[in-house]
Amino acid sequence: MKRNTTLDILKGICLILVIITHYPFSDEVRLKCLFDFWVVMAIPLCMLVTGYLYSQSFNRKGINSLSEAFSIKGGICEHLIRYTVPFLMAWIVELVAFRIFDVRESLLEKIEPMPERAKELRAIFDEGFEEAFVPKVWPNFKV
Repeated sequence: MKRNTTLDILKGICLILVIITHYPFSDEVRLKCLFDFWVVMAIPLCMLVTGYLYSQSFNRKGINSLSEAFSIKGGICEHLIRYTVPFLMAWIVELVAFRIFDVRESLLEKIEPMPERAKELRAIFDEGFEEAFVPKVWPNFKV
């Protein structure tokens, strides 16, 4: 069976969108670019495409049950290695950034607690979301 590159591209776009949404954009930029929409759509779509691709992979390999798929013979070790190596690489980068170069402390120094604003936001969210909450949360925001 020929590989469907459209699904690979779709999955890649979803992954890029998820990564982009983790960048600390301002709330104004997030609202203008509909970031919440992209996060909500990108993750489930990526999961659906991944599930479909796994099912196709299982069909190609002649795997007909989950017990076959996750047995030693079915390739569970191959999958563990395939996913563990990138995870370990990311963990090492995080370890270097946050432990050795102490990036976390410099980030925490830039954050100022705002207890009054926290109380105000809590009251807004406790009211519920029957009406538009953006003007309440960001009164100076212009679309």
